[in-house]
Amino acid sequence: MTSGGHSRPWDQFETNERITGLKTDYDESFYTTTIDRSAPSYRNRVAAADKLAREIESTVSFNPHIAEERGQSDATANGVDEEDR
Repeated sequence: MTSGGHSRPWDQFETNERITGLKTDYDESFYTTTIDRSAPSYRNRVAAADKLAREIESTVSFNPHIAEERGQSDATANGVDEEDR
């Protein structure tokens, strides 16, 4: 069971249609860039993106939020709680 005691997951679009009578025509392509995985440059672009990500993630950050995301520090180990970060 899902929250609210219903046997199926909550669908915000169905609920909106039921309440307002308006049917949405959401199209993800309006909000994102479609990736053409068959493009000749796709593999090279993925490799370049992976390399850049590794470079970024391997640099040391003195910002505690970024360092924590990169697994470079454990803020709880030095007595800093969630509110102090």
